[in-house]
Amino acid sequence: QSEAVRAVLGRIARVCARDTVVLFKGPAGTGKEVFARFLHENSRRAAMGFVKIDCAGLTVESFEREFFGTSRERGLLDTLPGGTVYFDEVAELPLALQVRLLDLIETGRMRESGSGVVRVAGFRILCSSRFDLAQRVREGRFRSDLFYRLGVFTVTIPRLNERREDIAELARLMLRRASPDRPMVLSEDALELLVKRDWPGNVRELKQKILAAVLQAGSDVITGEDLELDGEQSTSSIGFTLKNGEEEKERIERALKQADGNKRLAAKLLGIGRTTLYNKLDEYGLNDA
Repeated sequence: QSEAVRAVLGRIARVCARDTVVLFKGPAGTGKEVFARFLHENSRRAAMGFVKIDCAGLTVESFEREFFGTSRERGLLDTLPGGTVYFDEVAELPLALQVRLLDLIETGRMRESGSGVVRVAGFRILCSSRFDLAQRVREGRFRSDLFYRLGVFTVTIPRLNERREDIAELARLMLRRASPDRPMVLSEDALELLVKRDWPGNVRELKQKILAAVLQAGSDVITGEDLELDGEQSTSSIGFTLKNGEEEKERIERALKQADGNKRLAAKLLGIGRTTLYNKLDEYGLNDA
């Protein structure tokens, strides 16, 4: 762990035993949700659930359904007693819902729009934002009272470039998770390239490169060449040419596993068109994969 991450964990430790509302700040891809989950897992609410709410695109109707449920499905007020609700990218929350969130934070209760019924919310609230909320307030896009309330306790997650000491260990961890059934290692030149490289996409970009390299590698050792860091910097494709025979079949199987069976995503990982992938699946008898 770098000094920057130790500082973050030390700050989180101050509020693990409390129910303080915490705002995680930092650029996209830095791992704000990971640290929010770490806080939850080290709190007295760890045995209860952790639910992420994507604030982008959230409407009043979907907000109501999420928390109060419907005639067919229970909402979080019933299913998450004592847990944690994580409002991801709170800056994207519409102004009408910012009022609701502020009231929830201040009173610990929620009022259903239609019936007017007031319910006690037993969960803890965590939030995150990649945007400068103070700037959003100046632009009239974020309520100043909610801004001040969220500013009571903030945790700033540093960019990956600011914690290079963590890159090698993060890469090894990601590799273990990306290839659980096939032990793989990173060569010294691969690690050196990863540590020296700039990471504008932060941890998310590093993860994509590791996932791509697992599919690209021709052996259990991932080399610098497998990482393909000198060429295309796209995060959407590995960009390698499939070869014939068992190696080709194995790579397709690995791509399908990485994509959880999603053929469209598998084709993107392999850098080939979906039609090509479907033809290959027929050729190798993998259509049931």
